[in-house]
Amino acid sequence: LDQKSALSISTAFNFLSEKKSLATELERNIEHFTQSMNGVQEILTSTSAIQSFIIPENDKVKAAAQHLQSAGLDVRPILSPTVPIGKERLRIIIHAFNSLTEIDKLTSELRLLSSAQ
Repeated sequence: LDQKSALSISTAFNFLSEKKSLATELERNIEHFTQSMNGVQEILTSTSAIQSFIIPENDKVKAAAQHLQSAGLDVRPILSPTVPIGKERLRIIIHAFNSLTEIDKLTSELRLLSSAQ
C-alpha cells in the first residue's frame, strides 16, 4: 500500500466516522423513495442507494431519461445489451444530500411514466 492510498483511505475513514449522520440521511431517503414508489410495477426496489425503473426498449428508456434530465433529475438509461432486451431501465441513485422534495419530484415523474406505459 503506497502512501497516497493509505492517506486516502485514512481520510475517507475519518470523514465517515465524523459524518455518521450521512448514513442515517441516506437510509431515510431510500426508505422515502421506496415507500413513495410502493405499488409501481416498473420499479425494482432495493435497500441500496441504487434503484431501477424498467422501461422496455432502448429508444423509450432514452427518451424517458432525457425528459427527466430536462426536469433537473439526474437519472441514466441502462440499455440492452448491458441488460437483457425488454429489461432496459432507468438507473436512479439516491444520495444522502437529496432533499425529500427532490425525491418527491422524481417519484411523481416516475408515477406519470408508469401510468403512460
